[in-house]
Amino acid sequence: MVGFGHGGETVNAKRQDVEVVRVRGGRLRKGEENRRPMTDGKGRRDNFVERWHPETSSFHMPFGEMTITLDDVACLLHLPVRGDFYTPISVTMEEVVALAAELLGVTYEFAFEETSQQRGEYFTQQWLYECYQRNVNLYGRFDCAARAYMLMLVGCTICTDKSYTRVDAKWLPMFTNLSACHRFSWASVALVCLYDNLNDASNFTTKSLTGYATLLQCWIHEYFPSLGRRAESGLSCDDPGFPRAMRWKYKQGKTKLPEYRPVISSSIPCDIFCII
Repeated sequence: MVGFGHGGETVNAKRQDVEVVRVRGGRLRKGEENRRPMTDGKGRRDNFVERWHPETSSFHMPFGEMTITLDDVACLLHLPVRGDFYTPISVTMEEVVALAAELLGVTYEFAFEETSQQRGEYFTQQWLYECYQRNVNLYGRFDCAARAYMLMLVGCTICTDKSYTRVDAKWLPMFTNLSACHRFSWASVALVCLYDNLNDASNFTTKSLTGYATLLQCWIHEYFPSLGRRAESGLSCDDPGFPRAMRWKYKQGKTKLPEYRPVISSSIPCDIFCII
């Protein structure tokens, strides 16, 4: 489940007063190391972001290349790998309003007001929650309530955007036919979104990783058991009924970002734990 390879090119790697890693393509410029988040969990993730190469969609480690696979997503989140692929298409504000009126059970004016306030093809998570509540408690339109709930769910987890409060309307057509939702390859959706966010975060002009960082954090916990501090939830996640991501819980640490760099730079293949 772990992809290793060779050919990773690291250039201009120097250690002066503070170790500065600068991989091919430019991930971190000298003088910007203090702009990164410094807490334990974020510092760990940012070290991997620095080693991410969009050209190969992999982390360039000292021993080769390593990446997050569909099997990892299925194991950590229990999302189906097999299924239909969904390619979101760009929609105009008028099309979004019409879709919301048809699929979410709201009036055209109410949907138009929301998209106008968001200045684009977006809904806030609060607005979707209110749609869910109205459809359940007032109108009894449970199909519309289910669409609002599922759109809000994916919008605050695997499809989270940079705002963390809004949901892109391009995901709404996925829930047109509720009986077909299980046919999608949701693991592919989660992985593609994570790859896109890693591609954006790997640019030195981006301050931090956005999106569903839980997937990346749990992947690091699984494969790098000696890196940083981990807190176990106590759940028996070896049981097939539990996603392995539930094995971990958030634990605040004090390890700073520069302290992780030499640890990762000196890692060897035997430091990696492979999930069988």
